[in-house]
Amino acid sequence: MVKDQKQKKIYQNQLKKHVNSWVKSEVLILLVIFLLFISSVSAQQDTSISTARDSYEAGETVQADINFEINPLKDFNILLKKDSTNIPIGAIVTKISDKKYSFYFDLPTDLEKGNYSLSLSNVIYLKEGNLVESSATKTIFVNNAHPAYKWLNEQQKKTPKELYLSTAVLSRVGLNPSLDSLISQQDPSGCFPKDACNNKDTALALLALKETTLDTTKTINWLLGSQNSIENGLWQIKIEAPSISNSSCNLGSDKIDISNGLGIKNLQLPQDEIIQLSLNCTVLDGTVSTQLSHTYLGNAYIIYSSTKKEDIIKINNNGCFGVNYKSDCDYESTLYSVYSLKQNNVDVKKSIAWLEKNYNEIYSLHHAFLSLISGFSYSKNWLINNQRNNGAWSNISLISNKSDDIIITSIASAALINTKYGGNALNFLKDKGKGGSWSNDVLETAYALYFSFAEDKLKASLSIRPALISLLPETKPTLILSITNKGAASTPVSINLPTGVSITRSSLTINPKETASVFVDIDSKKITQNSKITVNYGDKSYNIPILIASGEIKTFTTNPLRFLTDKSTATFTINPSESKEGSINFKNFGDVRLNNIKLELTGELTRVVSLDKTSFTSIEPNETKSIFARINKNNDALPGFYSGELIINSSEGISNRISLEVNVNTEIKPITAGPVEKTTNLLGEEQILVFNATVEEEEEQKSTGGGVLILLIVVILLIVLSLVIWGKIKKKKAGPKQLSQTDVFKKSLEGKLRR
Repeated sequence: MVKDQKQKKIYQNQLKKHVNSWVKSEVLILLVIFLLFISSVSAQQDTSISTARDSYEAGETVQADINFEINPLKDFNILLKKDSTNIPIGAIVTKISDKKYSFYFDLPTDLEKGNYSLSLSNVIYLKEGNLVESSATKTIFVNNAHPAYKWLNEQQKKTPKELYLSTAVLSRVGLNPSLDSLISQQDPSGCFPKDACNNKDTALALLALKETTLDTTKTINWLLGSQNSIENGLWQIKIEAPSISNSSCNLGSDKIDISNGLGIKNLQLPQDEIIQLSLNCTVLDGTVSTQLSHTYLGNAYIIYSSTKKEDIIKINNNGCFGVNYKSDCDYESTLYSVYSLKQNNVDVKKSIAWLEKNYNEIYSLHHAFLSLISGFSYSKNWLINNQRNNGAWSNISLISNKSDDIIITSIASAALINTKYGGNALNFLKDKGKGGSWSNDVLETAYALYFSFAEDKLKASLSIRPALISLLPETKPTLILSITNKGAASTPVSINLPTGVSITRSSLTINPKETASVFVDIDSKKITQNSKITVNYGDKSYNIPILIASGEIKTFTTNPLRFLTDKSTATFTINPSESKEGSINFKNFGDVRLNNIKLELTGELTRVVSLDKTSFTSIEPNETKSIFARINKNNDALPGFYSGELIINSSEGISNRISLEVNVNTEIKPITAGPVEKTTNLLGEEQILVFNATVEEEEEQKSTGGGVLILLIVVILLIVLSLVIWGKIKKKKAGPKQLSQTDVFKKSLEGKLRR
């Protein structure tokens, strides 16, 4: 019995020693795999992206170079990222050498202004026997104006206010609207509108004049004359008493002599806020007519007129503005007049002092303008405390009204600019303006653009194709250089050439949305390392390198399956009883056939959008295919906002998508068979070499197939080995027992370990 126990103890010690040895071996294996995992997944090589410029206009062509430490094993992905959204780029990539690539692509025309990250991903290469994945990022700035400018430019302006503020907005952004209507509404005295002048309209018109090449002097002078103040101009009393030869009247402390029935005198008025002049003509017989007039720089207005022989004449001197010329104070008219004059660098301190004393506590407009004009701290705090959770303001205090007011929110966002409250307001306005306008309302849209998007400026935007020329030696090819105007104004272009290159024309003007083509002849024998074609426009230029390849020219296109549009989001606005239909085109930009093409609508789009076809057997290289789409086909859509994506996939894993938004107007009209708007291309102007769809973060992860596969294999191995170790440790602790089939296997393993 003692002998058996001793042998059992010896066996247990030996088993413990071998199991510990086994565990140590497995830990070593895990450590090695972990080191390989770190090497293959986390190693970052010196991969870099450089761009020709750091700042671009939406729609322009980005030219970039990539430098690698080691030649990549496969093609890579190029993405444009803003915040958490990835925008796959349809870039044309050319291999210059094993360690250098160049690529170019057109920016979508509807990108929001801001910073974007140009990212390189899925770069796989071999280093010291290990697979290594690398990446690189370059930040570029994209400038763009809000799409509502285009909508506003196309609308009819039905009221003076719509005309004046729209003209200011469109002129400031660079769209150069016609000024004929504005000029025709100006009164000879300088005020607006002709024959019905008032201060608010004149103030808005002055904003328009400021943004154009038109003279502002007369309008500024008219507003200054209209101000309730005695500081500017001449005050004159005129008394007519036809039956009187010689007599006098009293006006305050002044004596007005009347000779041959007429008395006239220029007045020297006191500086009181409210001036009261006592008129006394009771000594005169017969009828008496009295007029008080104000004249400023040629504009004369009668301020007081009466046939009373005794009266009190009041003159307001507190700096406010009335609805009309020197009429009783009106707070809103004063706000607009003061803001407009201040924008034209006119001293308005007296008026601001009156505004800060006379605001109405509950009116949001008062506090928004006061904060904007003078930075009045009380009004700023009032705005902060009365902002709605969605970032908007209502027309009165939050406790009294919870509806959104676009006009007031626009002014308040400008007043609180560079604060989180102004940022929240701007985000609200951006969201409400996604359809290309605000409520399809000209005045609301003009206010939003003028106050909240004041920094927008439309600049020349051209795209070029090709943006890099690669030739074989000893050749004399003829190429076509295409230049497309993505901007809103005609753009002069000049082209400079190196030795060995000739073109059909070197100077041209390209109208908006037009493409100009130039034939280029190149003699490769005369091309040097620094040869380039320079395209000049505005204050910018493109340099198109001309490279002589030493061998086969390798090029590839990223994201080859793409919709033919220069937009990343397509937005449609319809009435419930209206329909819209047209084709949606897509193209295979790659060099291989793509098979089993599927199209799918996501989100709420299936409720209002229908497609005539959702699958194709294949699409050949450079082939374009079309589907026909109908929006609100049955004219029965409920009012609301419908959004989602149109996704296209191939069996090879190539995919693309574009965001679609349909705004069905909330104002329900009688349900009758409305018109069907037909368009050739539902997504708009084709720009076939521009990629526009937005892809979420998961799509980027799918695209990094090599890195994900390595990660997946390593994780599986780690899990399997961990389970084996856990099982062995658990069995070791349980001690010897009756042998099962598993124990038989373990004993066999132990025997191998002993040997």
